[in-house]
Amino acid sequence: YKKLSEESKELAARSVLAQRNNAAGKKFADQNALNNAISSAILLGQILIVSLGGKLFNVVPLSFSDWMIIIGVTSIALVFGESFRLILWLRKRHQRKSVSSEELSKK
Repeated sequence: YKKLSEESKELAARSVLAQRNNAAGKKFADQNALNNAISSAILLGQILIVSLGGKLFNVVPLSFSDWMIIIGVTSIALVFGESFRLILWLRKRHQRKSVSSEELSKK
């Protein structure tokens, strides 16, 4: 559970970060394409090990509800993190607009 949730959080965070700033996000995604591919391979490998590993890895397959619980719980961190970033971004944007309008009114 722990490794899978950490990997899914990391992939989700990178994905959201890459989408947040268009120009910077594209550059970030391009620079980290290999890292994203490796992280995806690790995540896929963990899913396969848990699902098909059996006696070799001393694991039992997770049920669909277990997978949904893992995805739901790890998504909570993503939702709160992105909500916090959105609030900060909106505050900065509001401050920039108020400073810009003050500068315009002075001219």
